[in-house]
Amino acid sequence: MSDTEQSHNTDETKEVASTSTNDVDTLNSSFLVNMTPRVLLPPSTYQLPNGQNINATQLLSIMLDQQLVVVDSIPTGFKDNVYCVLDNTNNVVTLNRYYTPLKRDKSYKKRGSWFSNLSDTLTDLRNTAVAEYSGVAPRKGVPHGNAQHSSQEYVRTDPNVIDKVKEGLSHKQSCSEIYKNMVLDSPESAPRDHHQIRNLDYNQKKQHKSAPLGNIADEIVHIFSLVNNTDFVKEVVYTEGNNKPPSIICYTKDMMKDMTPFLKSDNDRILGVDRTFNLGAVFVTNFVYKNTKVIRKETVSIPYSLVNYFWEGSYLNYHTFFSHVKARIQESVRIIDLRIGSDDESGLTKALDDVFPYPGTTLLLCTKHMKDNVSDHLKNSVGCNDKDRLQIIDKIFGSTGLVTTDDSVEFDLKSKEIVQKYPQFATYFNAHLKDRLFDHVSVPMKQLKNQDRLWTNNNCESINHVFKKSINWKTISGA
Repeated sequence: MSDTEQSHNTDETKEVASTSTNDVDTLNSSFLVNMTPRVLLPPSTYQLPNGQNINATQLLSIMLDQQLVVVDSIPTGFKDNVYCVLDNTNNVVTLNRYYTPLKRDKSYKKRGSWFSNLSDTLTDLRNTAVAEYSGVAPRKGVPHGNAQHSSQEYVRTDPNVIDKVKEGLSHKQSCSEIYKNMVLDSPESAPRDHHQIRNLDYNQKKQHKSAPLGNIADEIVHIFSLVNNTDFVKEVVYTEGNNKPPSIICYTKDMMKDMTPFLKSDNDRILGVDRTFNLGAVFVTNFVYKNTKVIRKETVSIPYSLVNYFWEGSYLNYHTFFSHVKARIQESVRIIDLRIGSDDESGLTKALDDVFPYPGTTLLLCTKHMKDNVSDHLKNSVGCNDKDRLQIIDKIFGSTGLVTTDDSVEFDLKSKEIVQKYPQFATYFNAHLKDRLFDHVSVPMKQLKNQDRLWTNNNCESINHVFKKSINWKTISGA
């Protein structure tokens, strides 16, 4: 019988359970073991009236008759039109049966049979049942009874699939994420479509809509419990006097394990770190690297892996996060030359400098962010025209610009040229840009195989986009 019919039968069993019949037959265990009759007169037996089976009224009278002899076992010998009163403690077994018709074809039925009250000699039969299917199973499916716009054959979803979807919803996973993960894990054991998951989500929310909401204390206790209950949450940080919610450090053991060989690899592999905005009240800071163990089939590119840190982005919280990651790295790697890249956020870069001091760590700054900062300053603070602004950016970041110099002497000479030609840019350049360009752009470029390529934090930006997409984030245009 196909999975389709089996699914319908399971559903139908629940529906007709109240009207199913029970056929209970009594059999003697000794009769099952030895069916050879013995030619002996049956003692303690009584004549059946007119040689017919006893009806319910007669049966009740017999059981209430105290003068009849109750025997321990069925008497031996030929028993013609007789009955005996038998002690049911050990000798009689019960055959239980139930019948279930298929909802869409009543002529197709299932009957289940099993024995109960078995004696010790028949213990092997206690967990055995027989399922019988009578009739011809329908070969063509029909739509769901509530379907109005679909002619698709309805097959009842495995309850285990429904339970798995509900578990994902309870962990606040999006409907698309649940569907994608279950299809990739096992297409045969996945929901029919996204709509089925959205329906379950809607019904669950509807059921819990009237339930009392938990307070903040309950939510914080739940967050702390995740450290021991899930593999993803590794540390929850809450400090004295902090009016912010707890910060959460998240990654799996496999993520940290995969990151170690990446850190030992060649100089062109840079560990990116960035903070994500526009995710609601929470900030997400993540370490991003390309996992060289796997290749994306469609684009033949290396996908990203990450370590996450949730909540407020301040120097103290960055320091806590980076210290945690550094300690876990040093559990397996004692001496390592780290190459970490980020944008030019002051709290983040200061924490990186303190937790990963030079030498031993090379900090790179995203040249795209630096270009944007320079362009913004020249346009909005200095009032520089477009022509001069583009020339200044080219003299710093161009193919023969300041960041491509071979040593500090040449770097200083080109810096003086820029300041002399564009004096309106001198204060900002000397105070905020010159040293950072040399330490975190020009010098690290000499360690890369491709020394002509300026490093950008695009990997982190790609992951940030994935975060926003997972929560259905959209840009809202102003009115």
